[in-house]
Amino acid sequence: MGLLISIPLVVGGSTFIMALLSRFPMLVWGGAALLGWIAGELIVGEKVLQPYVTTITDKLDINFHTFELWCATVGASFVIAVGLLVMRARSGAHRGGPD
Repeated sequence: MGLLISIPLVVGGSTFIMALLSRFPMLVWGGAALLGWIAGELIVGEKVLQPYVTTITDKLDINFHTFELWCATVGASFVIAVGLLVMRARSGAHRGGPD
């Protein structure tokens, strides 16, 4: 019974999400930026790295939350920059540009 309910929900939901992504491509960029933001927060929050993070925040004379926000912003910006570089490389390859 669970499969009879869940499979159509997954298929219908994925079809709806694909329609949204096709209509609003900025959602892809927003999702990518969100993943980069979360990655930046997770890296800074890693328990193994806490001694290093504490040293950095002490040297910069900022609190942990400010440093976490800065790293999350860097993570989101990095993901967007890589995405733009990949798009640029692919568009150059389709135009017959250098490989």
